[in-house]
Amino acid sequence: MEFFRNKSIKKHVYIGTDQWTENGNNQHVDSYEEIVKMPIENIEKEFPEFLRRAYPTANFSSGTVLELGCGNGDVTRFICKNPNVKKIYAMDLYDLPLELLEGHHFPKTVPVKGDVSTFDFATLPGFDGILDTVTLCEIIEHISLKNELKMLENLRNHIRPFGMKRYKITGGTRFVISTPIGFMPDPNHCRGFTKHEFIAHIEKYYGIIEEIHYNHCQQTACGYFTNTKRPLKFEFEILGNYDYLIFSKIGEELARRGHHVNYYLTSEEELGKYYNKKFADNLKSQSLPNLTFERDLDVDCYASLQPPITNAYKRKVMLLYGSSLISVQPGFGLHPSSLKALDGLVVHGPYTAALAAKVFDSKRTKSMSGAILYDDMFVRPPVKSEILKRLSIPEDRKIIVYLPTWDEHCGVELFYDALKKLAEKYTLVVRAHESIFVLAATLEDGWFVRKNGDTGKEYRFNLSERIRKLTQLTPHNLTMSNSSLPDVMAIADMVLSDAKSAVTSDCLLCRDDVPIIGLSPLSAAEIKERFMPEAFAIMPLLNLPDDLLKMVETLFEKDLFSEQRSHMRHYFFGDSLGKAVPNTADALTQFADIPCGKHLFKKEKLGNWRIIHFLGFKIKYQKNRKYRDK
Repeated sequence: MEFFRNKSIKKHVYIGTDQWTENGNNQHVDSYEEIVKMPIENIEKEFPEFLRRAYPTANFSSGTVLELGCGNGDVTRFICKNPNVKKIYAMDLYDLPLELLEGHHFPKTVPVKGDVSTFDFATLPGFDGILDTVTLCEIIEHISLKNELKMLENLRNHIRPFGMKRYKITGGTRFVISTPIGFMPDPNHCRGFTKHEFIAHIEKYYGIIEEIHYNHCQQTACGYFTNTKRPLKFEFEILGNYDYLIFSKIGEELARRGHHVNYYLTSEEELGKYYNKKFADNLKSQSLPNLTFERDLDVDCYASLQPPITNAYKRKVMLLYGSSLISVQPGFGLHPSSLKALDGLVVHGPYTAALAAKVFDSKRTKSMSGAILYDDMFVRPPVKSEILKRLSIPEDRKIIVYLPTWDEHCGVELFYDALKKLAEKYTLVVRAHESIFVLAATLEDGWFVRKNGDTGKEYRFNLSERIRKLTQLTPHNLTMSNSSLPDVMAIADMVLSDAKSAVTSDCLLCRDDVPIIGLSPLSAAEIKERFMPEAFAIMPLLNLPDDLLKMVETLFEKDLFSEQRSHMRHYFFGDSLGKAVPNTADALTQFADIPCGKHLFKKEKLGNWRIIHFLGFKIKYQKNRKYRDK
């Protein structure tokens, strides 16, 4: 018996149909075609190499067996000899082989004509609805992946879930799948599999491989179904409008795929002063579908935009909602303490994936490519003239857009006078972070106190005063309700952004042909220490108000960062822009599904003990002592 983890083979191995006869013991049989024409009794006696492929299929079969592509019964006769087999439904597409099979009068065998991808299993005589074994003996090389997935989809409702008993898998529906090693130049074959390709294919689309057998030029995998697609249950944590905007798009995509989605609105007790009561009351009044106020801990996957408030869920995933350029806390939420309780992480592109790899297991990190809120922009690009008309913004001067953040690093206090001078020469449009207004509405005197989790330093700033200053800067104050970031970027000739905000990199996603200037109240030394090098590649970072007007004029005269922005856009957000929603739905589905193959196991040491985590079970052992905890 050979186990697949110790095997290796080069790709693109081709085999010929006559390799069956190349063992030098061919009993005067010169071709594969001659073997097929021989009576089965003669083949079993004179050419055991050919029928040895049937032995794993027969030996691993038990209970109610569905044999797909049974042909005239050359493997069926061995399956029916297994005393553990109760009944065999031998299925084929064609009448002639089934007539030959029926003529053999094999015990426990019911010939069935049909296509398994569309077959109605309710019509099977004596079928109780659940299969114990499904066999595909040299079938998958004859069908396309598309048809194979249809087959698995139809089988899904007749697969028994597996369990664990004494650290062994029990009770699940088994698969037994065999195929030639390499590509056989047979006109009826549409594909072939090397050893590695076969293992990867089975793990991805079928499930856990228990054993794999190699016999001459043929391979057989035996294991348990875990990857037949089933409706999954997702719960998304909603703290505010931003969360709902993002998760509603992902939820719609998952629901379209047949999965179940809940939106959990966090309670005031959980969030305290950060709670957005106005937003919560608005959501409650709308009677939105699938909105819930109680956690469902039985979901397959719980997702949030921030570290999870509770660890009670069995699978927790966090989505990054920005490519932060701050190095002290790399990426939004990319901090060891934030990621400790997570089972998975979804990032934007190569930049955040590289940052995450420093503090989180890269095998549990997936990329969405792009940003969820901006997928529509790539399908229906915003039109500048239409937006200017809708927002009543004049076109007689160049437009500078300012995007202030909500926290202590907002630049409006330091740059207020410089911004007022800019507004005299250019059309200044302000679109502030929504949290400025949300948090200000919860504060009696407008003062907000925030403790920086990285430095421990406490910051105190007045949000009501900040709103007053932003209103005085320009009559063109926009909000998330009347303008999206793609809308604002479509009308911008230049962007001023509070550099720490993730919207800085989002601007780059929306347009890489617009100059950006980063504003920061930090000192020059702090800027160099706290910001990632990538920040200096896409924009100048300013901390002196007197430099602002001069820098604006310089960049209008010559854009010094255009080439770097084009390159960094792909680095921050990947290449498949406009597909963040389906990519994220794919990632969450993979996290929610039960893992398979070698990724099932996780080992750790605890003193003299060794612990194996397997399918939600914990196996703890020391020398010859073992016990299991669930």
